[in-house]
Amino acid sequence: MKTTKATNTTQVVAAPKKNYAAYLANAWILIPALMLLRVVNEYALNIPYTDDYHAILQFLSDFKHANVGDKFALLFKQHNEHRLLFSRVVYVLYYWITGTVDFRVLIFMGNIAWVTAFLLLVHFMKKYIGKGWNILALILGFALFDLTNFDNSNAAMFGMQNYGIVMLFMFSLYFYDKGTKRSLWFAVLFQFIAIFSSGNGLLASLALILFNVLKKDKTQMIASIATALVFCPLYFIHYKSSADSSPYIDAAKVLPFFFHMSGAHFAYLFGLENPYESGVVRGVIVIALLLLVLPVTKKLQIKKEAVPFLAILFFVLASMGTASIFRSWSDFVQAYSSRFFLYTHLLISLIMILGYMKLQDKKIQLPALIAFGLLILYNYRAGYDFGEGNFAKTYNRLTSNEYYWPMPNTDEPRKIAEQACKDNIYCIQEER
Repeated sequence: MKTTKATNTTQVVAAPKKNYAAYLANAWILIPALMLLRVVNEYALNIPYTDDYHAILQFLSDFKHANVGDKFALLFKQHNEHRLLFSRVVYVLYYWITGTVDFRVLIFMGNIAWVTAFLLLVHFMKKYIGKGWNILALILGFALFDLTNFDNSNAAMFGMQNYGIVMLFMFSLYFYDKGTKRSLWFAVLFQFIAIFSSGNGLLASLALILFNVLKKDKTQMIASIATALVFCPLYFIHYKSSADSSPYIDAAKVLPFFFHMSGAHFAYLFGLENPYESGVVRGVIVIALLLLVLPVTKKLQIKKEAVPFLAILFFVLASMGTASIFRSWSDFVQAYSSRFFLYTHLLISLIMILGYMKLQDKKIQLPALIAFGLLILYNYRAGYDFGEGNFAKTYNRLTSNEYYWPMPNTDEPRKIAEQACKDNIYCIQEER
């Protein structure tokens, strides 16, 4: 309300309208996401795949028969080396609402989480980069929605956990960045959920603390640290080492494994028959580029507008580093596991963002953007057939095997599926 002195009358000042047309005008940045969803729609099936048997079907059967206290405990129960709070809440809510479970729908929900994480990243780009953010966002889309990330996009459990933890971290970062009293509650809530939703949720919590420290916001710093100090130790209550965990750590393999992961985004760039060939060299080049674009001034000060991206970078590198420590005891093929590719895609995207910011207001910025954009597009095309081929391979495995299970004991998934059918949760025979 606004009062004028001359007439002492009250005038109503209209609130500014949001320019929704501006959002629609930039909807084309979602083209790479839509291309991925088209492939997912073609190959996704309502049939459990590997970990889906234990993580979804067995969990829902156990949950259905548990009392109230045990139901709560099951939400936090360990699965391999992880806890899956967010995923399990989604499974339970979907079952309560529909009376069943649909793996195809869960696959799409996992991919939507990945798209949401991308949009949150775009929000930071629009806020802190400004001019040219939409062109850069389109290029990043082709990096992030690369089809070589097929396992996460074509399996319910993998996508819900791996895409979900990135989304939860980005939501918490978004609310911490808003910096209001109301948003602080949401930031802490998402930080709490992230901690119990994946092993690297603990790393996400550390990245959020780093963000608030660099932001120099004392209230948020205290809130994020307190949340970590209270809930991170609880993650390890009754924690048992997973059978997939390393029996030992081979220090001589950790660093090469990390470099293999770092350069894995470009593993199929030159059509190499062996994608591991020159893997360390690619990784060294990627890390060298990262060091080159770090937003540090000559006085070793960090640019404020780069703080959110540095927090994301810490989360990505810490996740890759942890994987290198606990997976490097096995063959280097693990460094190229499709489930890890979302972090290599994020790493390349962050290098592009920081590089674009580093070259702000410089003549070389546009040529560099075009060159890197062409490289990303060429790499996307190089890995497209390989990625879609693996979507098709999963489809064929699920349609040609009664129970697709990579372990020797094929009787176990059958028992889980039969129990789920008896519990009126899901009957696999009805989907064949």
